[in-house]
Amino acid sequence: MKKIGIGALVLIVLAGSIFFLVRRTDSPEKIAQYENIVEEADLLYEGRSYTQALARYEEATKLISSRVDAYRGIVEVFLDKGRVVDAENIVINSTQKISQSDRSILFALVGNKYFDIEDYDKALEMYESATTLGVNNLIADLGKAKIYLKRNKVVDAEKIVSKSDFEGDPLYEAKLLYSYIESLTDGDKAIDILEEVTPSEDWNAKYSEFINILESIDEDELYNATKLSQVFINEGYPYLAISLLSPLEDKMIEYPDGLYFLGRALADIGSYDTALIKLEAAISAGALDPDVFRTIARIYNEKDEMENTTKYYDRAVAYAGESVEESLLTEYLNFLFENNLFTKTQDVLKIAQQYHEEVWVDMFAIKTNYALEDTEKAQYYMAEALEKEDLTTIEKKGIYYWEAKLAFDEGNLEIAKEKLISLKELDRFNPFYYLLMGEIQYQEGDFENAKDTLELAIEYDLGEGVSGNAEKALARID
Repeated sequence: MKKIGIGALVLIVLAGSIFFLVRRTDSPEKIAQYENIVEEADLLYEGRSYTQALARYEEATKLISSRVDAYRGIVEVFLDKGRVVDAENIVINSTQKISQSDRSILFALVGNKYFDIEDYDKALEMYESATTLGVNNLIADLGKAKIYLKRNKVVDAEKIVSKSDFEGDPLYEAKLLYSYIESLTDGDKAIDILEEVTPSEDWNAKYSEFINILESIDEDELYNATKLSQVFINEGYPYLAISLLSPLEDKMIEYPDGLYFLGRALADIGSYDTALIKLEAAISAGALDPDVFRTIARIYNEKDEMENTTKYYDRAVAYAGESVEESLLTEYLNFLFENNLFTKTQDVLKIAQQYHEEVWVDMFAIKTNYALEDTEKAQYYMAEALEKEDLTTIEKKGIYYWEAKLAFDEGNLEIAKEKLISLKELDRFNPFYYLLMGEIQYQEGDFENAKDTLELAIEYDLGEGVSGNAEKALARID
């Protein structure tokens, strides 16, 4: 069964060994039956048959309610499907009979999901629940430390990450965070902390980058603060950057990069108006960089000021010139598309086409012209995309879907099905395949199979946004 951090959690939940609580009334036959049901559910889960897997896990919990396996399966299904509140409710309301260690692990899993979706209040609530069960759950402790850093509670975070009982990936992350904190006042100690351990390959790049920065620290206070702050902001800890840069603000007229990173950090904590002041000051001091204008555009987008958002994205693209990056263009294009600014989208697409020949430009052109109901142009850019060489699997899937979609709209159902089959060969769990195939089956009058196929579109939708359209299509059948 797929585990969401479960191996690491089991290793570091230190409340004695993790064990299954089995009632004396549970006979060997009943235990064997439970394990068989869970094994069947695990296979269904691996095959992304989530509805059937849930039913089997629930059946197992009714058979034996004191073992964690089935509850863990239910929680992981809900987390995969983005139903984090349902996962939380299961842990709170239905797991009282399992061991405290196992409950702690499940609370930490839910906490990690809340953290990933940036709901830090709920994440902290889950981590607190995980650590108030008489269990030493270091995954939950580490999660709390990360939230404390995000909330400028540096002392509270340091108390956790300075502990010596972390292991594996949590150890490497804790040491890195501890080094970040110490680097605010003592660069040499920050290096010593990192050199106490040999990080895994996954963490080696971050360790090397930060050690190199620490070793480059000299007498230039502004340079040092700016280089460290860039790391802190990129890692999601803007308050650390603010603590370094704010005291030096009066000197930053000579160092506009410092004003830029201070503005970025303030934007990250939601102090948008103050961030704009710093960023405009950075521009006045000579920081005429696309990233400065891009950051201002993002702030105005958060403030729902569409005209200013467009103005500063335009400035970012203009200052980038022929070096304009794909990430900037796609960010701007997505903003325009989501706000139905299709005429402006076409203008920006022309710039993208001038400096980029990759297939992503063609795919954006297809999507834009489709939205404008210009099928002829959409077909033209489809032909352009098909001429590209060395396409990735993701790019091929996008092309097959749009070929099928355009054929479907023109009533060429056989061609649409042919292209969808090619898509399915690359990704049999692709929810867009099932959505469009369900629509084709509906058009063909095969309502029974259309219903089954559309239900699979919902089943396999892990946040791609297919479920709403599939539900609307199902409502026509029902």
